[in-house]
Amino acid sequence: MRTETTTRTLYLLHELPEDVQQKACEKFNEHGLDHDWWEDTYSDFETICEIIGVDIGRRQNSKGSEPKIYFSGFWSQGDGASFFGRYRYAKDSKKKIREHAPQDTELHRIADALFDIQKAHSYTLAAEITSLGSNYSHSNTMSVESYHETKEITSETYKEVQRLLRSLADWLYKGLQAEHEYLTSFESFKEQCEANEYEFTEDGRLA
Repeated sequence: MRTETTTRTLYLLHELPEDVQQKACEKFNEHGLDHDWWEDTYSDFETICEIIGVDIGRRQNSKGSEPKIYFSGFWSQGDGASFFGRYRYAKDSKKKIREHAPQDTELHRIADALFDIQKAHSYTLAAEITSLGSNYSHSNTMSVESYHETKEITSETYKEVQRLLRSLADWLYKGLQAEHEYLTSFESFKEQCEANEYEFTEDGRLA
């Protein structure tokens, strides 16, 4: 019987050729993101919803509870995001949304339009946001039932509230997609390698 010792050379990412670095990134992302990477995006979205006047519902899970926000993506036509809860007037929404997201004109548009509708209905219009029962998660699976205690709502107002709240879900989906693209990008991979001092074999396999 004999014992044989072998040695191998390991490399930091920047020490590998560029094509091998790219292969290493692809292999790293093959297993997908192994954490709830969307939590920060969800948290910011809940803050935005609170500003605009949307109270996101909660559902129970093993962690306690989580918001009723759903998405699928990001590769097929049926992908998208949706949320469920209740909408009502929120004071100073136009000002607060600009303070929270000063450069986001789409959020400004949604907040402004909802404010104008509320103003026309004495700030007492409300809406229930529920599921249409679809297996998909995109915005068109959201049922938005608007109502007013004393004034009849026109068909156009009803449809406009629905369009605006569905636009908010589409805005969320774009944010989730951008976050996912960044987290699976070479730039993000490089940052993780440098922060954790990952080492690789010469063919780009994580040691």
